[in-house]
Amino acid sequence: MEVFFFYRNNSCNRWFNAALEAWGEDDKVTDKSGEKICHYDHLETIHIHIGKHPKRFHCCTIRHEFGRDDCMGDSSRSRDAFLKRKLDRNNSLQDFTLINHRTFNRFRKVMLNLHRRYPPINYAEVAVTEVMPSRIIF
Repeated sequence: MEVFFFYRNNSCNRWFNAALEAWGEDDKVTDKSGEKICHYDHLETIHIHIGKHPKRFHCCTIRHEFGRDDCMGDSSRSRDAFLKRKLDRNNSLQDFTLINHRTFNRFRKVMLNLHRRYPPINYAEVAVTEVMPSRIIF
């Protein structure tokens, strides 16, 4: 089983917006005619969207999905078709760059540390207004 690692960076001067994906190739799948075809299993995804200046705009979102037996997959017929779909520059949802395992682990560590070290909400600064109770009669 070969594992492919991908990285996408859509950051700007105000946001850090990046994604990592890991996919495993399973070549033991056969179609109806008995031909071996490639099947790709989704192993891990980390998507992070963080405001770079939390004093001006406080926003932090992270989505981390992983699992060796995850039900998501890709049924491309060949490795070339799979890589072409993931690395397609015309599709803004994909637009990934192929990276190696070492770089994937470094980026994953940085992304999780960014999320962990992002300052939490200070509720003392947030203006809390009391809402008057009201009744709605139908």
